[in-house]
Amino acid sequence: MARDKARLRIGVIFIQNALGECVIGFESFYAIKAIYDCELIVFAKPTMQNLLRHCEFVDEVRECTKEDIDAVRCDYVILSNAKTIFINFALSTNARKIICATKFRSLFSLRCRTVPIYMGKRYYHYDERQILLAYARAIDPKRYDERIGNIDLTNAKIACGSEREEKAQKFLAAELAKRVKLDSSRDVSKDSGKNPARYLVMINPFNNACPYSLSLHGFLRLIDKVASRCDCIPLVITFEKVHARFVEALAQYCSKRYCGGSQTIAKIATSQAEQTSTHNIAPPPYKLFEFYRARF
Repeated sequence: MARDKARLRIGVIFIQNALGECVIGFESFYAIKAIYDCELIVFAKPTMQNLLRHCEFVDEVRECTKEDIDAVRCDYVILSNAKTIFINFALSTNARKIICATKFRSLFSLRCRTVPIYMGKRYYHYDERQILLAYARAIDPKRYDERIGNIDLTNAKIACGSEREEKAQKFLAAELAKRVKLDSSRDVSKDSGKNPARYLVMINPFNNACPYSLSLHGFLRLIDKVASRCDCIPLVITFEKVHARFVEALAQYCSKRYCGGSQTIAKIATSQAEQTSTHNIAPPPYKLFEFYRARF
């Protein structure tokens, strides 16, 4: 990529590889690009690389290796994970400045510009999305504060290719048609109002990164409550390693207590024929992630 010396070159070393963690990063990418009008490069692992395949506000996506980072020569790099081992990794590259959390290793490095997410009171209740935005602010706090209010972060959407979008829409239309007893050839997304409004509610029952989550039984009860509503259809997304266990638990739950929505669950994970590892997950339409609810 040819270097425009008049523009900042900002990189994000995105260590995480879980799908949910990757999705959270999109708002910070969008904010960085919009506020600093920079060349934005994301150094990522396979899941994020896949999600960024059609992203218009990221200029380049590279592997998360020292060789790739050194080849770009960033003015700033943001480190998404604050572990000391990753701070050492970032310091081993030729990036001019490194934005990361305040740790003993980063605090005493002249190349690091730190954000005290573990020390400052204002950060106590920050979630991962807010922390990544705080890192983006650290590049130029004054400029960030002046411009962030004028940016619509809902534009930070995951884009997918037309082939993937067409496949997803066909699947959703067919599933919704079966659930509401409509003809499968009908365009459910443009229903004229003769049928009650339908909301497709996406539920991901397993999160490896978050320390606070529902139990398996808690998620089953949540799915039951969502599916019991006449206007909601739950779409449950699982991974191959937990798919069989979850389906078995769901069957046991429904056998012990009538699950009001057990007949209207759109899909449990992907079909067995299409299951892949988390390294090869194709990006779904962003509308499934927008407030975890999409109206059809």
